[in-house]
Amino acid sequence: MSELPDFKDLLPMSTADKMRTTKSLKWSTGVQLPCFVAQMDFQPAPAIRQALSEWALEGDLGYQPPALLKSFQEAIADYYSDLGWQPERSHIRPVSDLVTLFEQVLDAFLPEGQPLILLTPTYMNFLTLAHDSGRPLRTVSMVRNVADNCWDIDWDGLASAMTDGGMLVLISPHNPIGKSYTREELARIAELAAKSGVRVFADEIHAPIMLGDGQHVPFAGVSPEAHKVALTAFSATKGFSIPGTKAAALIFSNPQDVSVWKPKSMRVEFGTATSGLVATAAALNHGRQWLTEACDYLRSNRDLVAELTKEYLPGAIFIPPESTYLAWLDVRGTANYEQYRANAERSLARNLANACGVLPTDGEECGPEGVGHIRVNFATHRDTVVKIFQALGSALSPR
Repeated sequence: MSELPDFKDLLPMSTADKMRTTKSLKWSTGVQLPCFVAQMDFQPAPAIRQALSEWALEGDLGYQPPALLKSFQEAIADYYSDLGWQPERSHIRPVSDLVTLFEQVLDAFLPEGQPLILLTPTYMNFLTLAHDSGRPLRTVSMVRNVADNCWDIDWDGLASAMTDGGMLVLISPHNPIGKSYTREELARIAELAAKSGVRVFADEIHAPIMLGDGQHVPFAGVSPEAHKVALTAFSATKGFSIPGTKAAALIFSNPQDVSVWKPKSMRVEFGTATSGLVATAAALNHGRQWLTEACDYLRSNRDLVAELTKEYLPGAIFIPPESTYLAWLDVRGTANYEQYRANAERSLARNLANACGVLPTDGEECGPEGVGHIRVNFATHRDTVVKIFQALGSALSPR
């Protein structure tokens, strides 16, 4: 097995037996090895806990203090500046979470009857919200590049879907497949969007978790066209293990969008938790070393998943993600897949949970391309990762 990196600030990270005592959402499902929700089992950076403790003991617990909002905005602006794009501080608007943010963006920026375009497989809630919105839905399947063991965009399919306005949802980095888009790919998307009058909702909430050699490339900063068409979503909650603090940001790069948003601002922005403003600023200002250690550990776990897939799930296909802590597994080639595939009563994921105690995200929730796939969260203790794949192998590929 691959060597475990030395890490300090992630401790004490608990094994599965200990995590069950925390009663978190993830570990309160009743199954032995839950790995469905995109949440780390890592302890947050000490600086985040310290900032929250000081705020709770000494800070203002009323509605959003302007000084905290400013520190939240400045921390995000500085974070993006380090990535090569400098958003205007006042154009960074707080929203409680990604789902709420996306709902409000659809309402404000996508007229009724205009198409919503998704690159699939996609984050499952985007599919649900797309159907609920009543907008026409167009999907473009990502292409598995067998030769290079990576994911490519179907450029002809995307161009065909972006012919008459609407909005493209660009998950960058891409949940659930873990693709990290290159600057050239992002610029080409922006060019297509600008030509066709398509807005691009760039979901960048997994941006801090980079497992390759490079850093995240912000969509809005790749070209003047991207700057004009982008509506960027960001949150530190996924990357810094603080999802319960409830804070995300909608970042405007096109100044005209600020006036469109303004009628919503008071009602929507006040739903952001003050604790989230505090935690986000602390994470981005003082949690970078923690993040480096977390990514080192996740990189090791990612490589471990590749080894475990070969050992315990022969016939499964796994393309190692370049970002995120999510493993997208095609298990249709495993020996016992037909026994556990989705049926009229239960999904593949639920059948596996009943058989071996592992509860992943069911791939079909991410689009039709996800049939026979599962999404496994590997942001957990290394021993737990091993147990997950041993259990999956006992069901899908028994020895």
